[in-house]
Amino acid sequence: GRVSPVQTQPNPQSVSGIGVVVLQSLPGLGYRTGWLRPMQKAPLDSLKRIGAFSVRNQSLLVEISPVSGNITRLTQLAPKKEWIPIKTESARFRIDYESPHPASAWDIGPIEKTEWLDKAERVECIEEGPVRIVFRAFYKHGQSVLEKDIILYRDLSRLDFGVRVDWREHGSSSAPAPMLRIEFPCAMNSAKAIHLIPFGEIDRPQDGTDYAASYGMGLDGREGSVCLLNNSKSGYSCTNNTIRLTLLRSPYFPDALPDVGRHTIPLALEISSKKWSHAAMARRGLEFNRRPIAISVAPHDGKFPTEQSFFSIEPQTVLLTALKASYDSPTNLVLRIYQSANQPVKVKVNTSLPFKKWIETDLIERPSQESANPDSLSLKRWEIKTYQFTPESRRDRLP
Repeated sequence: GRVSPVQTQPNPQSVSGIGVVVLQSLPGLGYRTGWLRPMQKAPLDSLKRIGAFSVRNQSLLVEISPVSGNITRLTQLAPKKEWIPIKTESARFRIDYESPHPASAWDIGPIEKTEWLDKAERVECIEEGPVRIVFRAFYKHGQSVLEKDIILYRDLSRLDFGVRVDWREHGSSSAPAPMLRIEFPCAMNSAKAIHLIPFGEIDRPQDGTDYAASYGMGLDGREGSVCLLNNSKSGYSCTNNTIRLTLLRSPYFPDALPDVGRHTIPLALEISSKKWSHAAMARRGLEFNRRPIAISVAPHDGKFPTEQSFFSIEPQTVLLTALKASYDSPTNLVLRIYQSANQPVKVKVNTSLPFKKWIETDLIERPSQESANPDSLSLKRWEIKTYQFTPESRRDRLP
């Protein structure tokens, strides 16, 4: 009986499909069967424009400058919180110019000057429907063309962005080389900068240096937490509670044209009134990088239920990173999890698959002598653990 509206796209013949939909609470490592049908009535009016360049859903209110194409207001509605400092703009493109320096492909040089792209060629609403509202800003810099989409979904409490760049800038050993960044000032005090890294997270100083992060970096403070997610970039920096992500550069050695060309960079700004340790930002980052797959099939009878989860993990701060056949015993399955937060936790693994026994193994799947209880596993902060389970019979396999 759950209904999710589908917003049709301008070109239904495109390879991306006929439309976009948000499916809430999908079964963990499983599937759900649904039916695509004509909508009988309009969905609840929880997503709407409240001005030419303002939009809100149940969680957020967003205002966009028609001049710069930047965000001038970002309000969390419950509990109410302004996330952008007064008289400040967010989601702002900046061009930093690096001084010529050796090994420019590997090292970021001293910044000689900065330009902000605060004058858009035009800003317009390009999409408005029951699922999302999209504003697009167009920019030019040198020989490059840039587009920035600001996207608010009806059923998501985050703000999404789509960046498309045709980058035509060149670096050289005789002149400063331009690099493209995007920045998000946050109305926070005494916040910690936290970088998501493989199998954990790390606090790093707000000193303006680019530090590596796997798929997100954010701030944790008394006001709550915020995290900028992406699926293709890794250089984050921060100063004065302003998050920056390096998008493109113009190094000249050893490759003179490494970033020249067309780029598509999806981003999302996750906002929570909870502290970082309870906001499950690592899970949000993993979800942003592991989108569900939709398969269109003709109606038919099947032997499986219409909805099923093969594995799910509680609580949300614990992430599953591997599920595979055992190397030594292919009829057994191996599962690897880790605690992404800075605190110990009790873990419950839910599975619909039949199993005989669970045992803990090391990272190369050598089993211990003690059995494990999937209803009550213990993880320390950032701890990685690997488990092997044996099905009830050799015929019990993943479908």
